[in-house]
Amino acid sequence: MFGYTESLTNLSYEGQTLALTHPLIGDYGPANPLDDLPLEHSLAKSSLAAWLKENGVPAIYGVGTRVLTKKIRKKGSTLGQIAGKKSRSSCRLETSYQSAAPSRALSPNSRSSWREDYLDIPFSDPIELILLLLLPSLSRVSTKRLVHLCFIPPDVLVLDVGMKYNQIRCFTNRGVELKDSTLEIRFLSDSEPYDGIFVSNGPEDPTTVKETIARISRATERADRPIFGICLSHQLMAFAAGATTSKMKYENRGHNIPCTDALSGRCYITRQNHGFQVDADTFPSGWKELFGNANNSSNEGIHCVDKPFFSVQFHPESTPGPRDTEFLFDVFIKNIVDHATTTTNSLISISMPGGKKRRKRQAHSESHSQ
Repeated sequence: MFGYTESLTNLSYEGQTLALTHPLIGDYGPANPLDDLPLEHSLAKSSLAAWLKENGVPAIYGVGTRVLTKKIRKKGSTLGQIAGKKSRSSCRLETSYQSAAPSRALSPNSRSSWREDYLDIPFSDPIELILLLLLPSLSRVSTKRLVHLCFIPPDVLVLDVGMKYNQIRCFTNRGVELKDSTLEIRFLSDSEPYDGIFVSNGPEDPTTVKETIARISRATERADRPIFGICLSHQLMAFAAGATTSKMKYENRGHNIPCTDALSGRCYITRQNHGFQVDADTFPSGWKELFGNANNSSNEGIHCVDKPFFSVQFHPESTPGPRDTEFLFDVFIKNIVDHATTTTNSLISISMPGGKKRRKRQAHSESHSQ
């Protein structure tokens, strides 16, 4: 089992609880996050428990996570909490629990009996708490100042709402200079020249990030630079265009989710981690679906039909993989180069590898008719 350290450090899980079901979680421990090395047992810097404790992340083991998974599959995403027991003197089931193996707690005899022995803590939605306290989670996971991450053109202005390191690598490895614009800095400032706009992933209910949606809307109305978005920013771009989103009962989370390119008809394996979806039947005029989920038909990408604005719900930069769709960074950069080198200074829509689905069908029918 590998990849759990990436999941535990995924900014898209801000304010959420992860239920890991594989029996070997923690067998190799975390490597130093500053070392760009493969995660192997010999490279582990500490145990998983010590790492979580050091970073102030509560964790629990010895419970039936697979049973929990079945409940989530039946009821959909739900609120949860880790509750502590009351004092030993008031806990009627203390003896029975102590007699159990330390790594596996006994199942309670009835719902009423075990609930009486645990602290009664009201359930709360972390998103609602964030809004109530006026502490948007985006401000905790995005940068606080303008940072030049490379010094090679072309220049891409980043609207950081929870950017991942590998997204940075996917750009800098392709010779792109990133100018990291934050929520506090005036967006689209003329004093900072740029060739394109990238909006990162992040944690949040997209309906609550109105200021960021307004900034993306201004960028699309200005229509003078290519725009590319991933995950949360896919939903934000949809809002900016005039579409809506909805909460999914069964969220798309996993490393092997197939998505079909609506332009070429090709199917790719993707990494996903989201609980909201863009409502495909609300696309405004001039916008179309770019990717669709081959499992549940949910929307996975949109694009503007006459301008190089596009976004995807999945993670093309995914680490440890799959990396089937990392070419989308090349698509975005090609749009930037084409716009920068054109003499008419006009924007054109994106083009995907693999050709057009309609043309391939036509060629296929012609070959069979001969």
